[in-house]
Amino acid sequence: MEEMELIFFEIISTVGTARSAFIDAIGLAKKGDFKAAEAKINEGNEHFYKDINRTQN
Repeated sequence: MEEMELIFFEIISTVGTARSAFIDAIGLAKKGDFKAAEAKINEGNEHFYKDINRTQN
């Protein structure tokens, strides 16, 4: 069961990191800094997809 708990923790951590990047992107977009917002979206996507795919294997 510990292995499953570790996987769940990794997923939750990864999603939290991605969520933070997406929230930062919203704040930057509201300020009109769309270039930086896009970079934060890309950062969030990278964390989410890279780490989620790793935990699924």
